[in-house]
Amino acid sequence: MHDRIKEFIAGLFFVFGVVVFLITFFIIGNDKGITSLKFKKKVIFSDVGGLSIGAPVRISGVNVGIVESVDFTKDEIIKNKNIVVVLSILSKYSPQLKGCLDYSIRTEGVLGGKLIEIKPSKSYQNCQEAEFAIGEDPLDIQDLTVSFDNTAKSLTSLSQKIEDYLKQLSKISFTIKRTIDRLEKRIIEGTLFNIFK
Repeated sequence: MHDRIKEFIAGLFFVFGVVVFLITFFIIGNDKGITSLKFKKKVIFSDVGGLSIGAPVRISGVNVGIVESVDFTKDEIIKNKNIVVVLSILSKYSPQLKGCLDYSIRTEGVLGGKLIEIKPSKSYQNCQEAEFAIGEDPLDIQDLTVSFDNTAKSLTSLSQKIEDYLKQLSKISFTIKRTIDRLEKRIIEGTLFNIFK
């Protein structure tokens, strides 16, 4: 009899532990979106710049879902865009996905990971409901570096030309000042018009 009571109490603790675990799972899962309803949105890109599965999806800075998959399409849907990114977005944010939207890949911080940012569009590219939305490709750091390098070279060249023009202007200014000084000296001495006599 004594053993049965121990078994009953052990079983009761086990059931209590499972119930507490499930309640905790659903509370945390609901907060993190694990148990919430979701819908999928497909976006096509030509380059994803290292975007990975599980990356956050944000609407105007608010986390609303994750990247569910990144894969190549069999056919090119739009010229040079053949990578499909499937976004898993919490259903409670579906009203924010109405209207014209821009889908872009951004970097979180300076050295952070990639994420998808969804913002209201200034163009009318993704206004109609279609199977695929068209995404903006991420900035390529290599291209940006080359652009900055070219800009720096152009500025250096411009600065050299300005310096040369300033040297020429200084010579002209010196020559004009010397001529004015000579004229002033001749006017004071009264010898300016001696040339014409």
